[in-house]
Amino acid sequence: MALDLRWWPATRHDLEQLEAALPMFQAHAEAHPTHAGGWRMLARARLAIGDAERAMPLLEKAVAIAPADDDLRAEWWAELVRRGKAAEVIADAEKLGDMKAHDWKARWNHAEAFAAAGRKIEAQTMFAAINHDESLHVDVRKRAKRAAMGVGGGGT
Repeated sequence: MALDLRWWPATRHDLEQLEAALPMFQAHAEAHPTHAGGWRMLARARLAIGDAERAMPLLEKAVAIAPADDDLRAEWWAELVRRGKAAEVIADAEKLGDMKAHDWKARWNHAEAFAAAGRKIEAQTMFAAINHDESLHVDVRKRAKRAAMGVGGGGT
C-alpha cells in the first residue's frame, strides 16, 4: 500500500501516466528483488494497462517470494481464473494442503477455480465451508451461501 501511495499516479485510471510510471516500478522491483511488494505493484500496473502476458509471471514471482501471504496468493489466483487457468489454481492449492488454515479470499478463489473447471461439487463444498466459518463477517458468509447455491444450480 505504501508503494501504491508513493508512486501510483494520482489519476488512478490514466493509462498514459501509468505507462509512464512503469520504468520506475520496474527499477524499484529490481532494486528490491527479495520484496514481493515491488513485484506485485509492477504486476498490477502491467495488468491495468492490459499487459497480462508480462504481469502474470510477476505475480507468480511475488507469491514465490512471500508464499505465506494469502492476500497476494488470492490476487494471483483471481487473475489466473479470469484468464481461464483454473487448473493452475487448483494445482497450486493442492501444494498448500489444508485450505481451512488459509484466508477466506484464497479459499474463495480456490472455490471459483473449481467452479470454472466444471468441478461443481468441490466448488459448492468450498463455498459452503466459507459460509459456515463463524470467524468471518456475516456478509461474506451470506455471499458464500449464495455462491454455493449458484454453483449448485439453486440460484444466482
